[in-house]
Amino acid sequence: MTAQDLKGFAMENSVTPLGDIKDGGPPKDGIPAIDHPKFVAGSKTRLKNNSRILGVFHNDI
Repeated sequence: MTAQDLKGFAMENSVTPLGDIKDGGPPKDGIPAIDHPKFVAGSKTRLKNNSRILGVFHNDI
């Protein structure tokens, strides 16, 4: 594996052998941050019965 293959990731201290790392997925910094997420009440969504969601409770709310 060459430095070009590493796509800018520093791997000097990797515990995984470089030969075991496979290329794929988005490049480094290829997934944008969610800086200003939009929150809505569950009652205001149009979810289907089989929709997957992630919920967070904070201070019992």
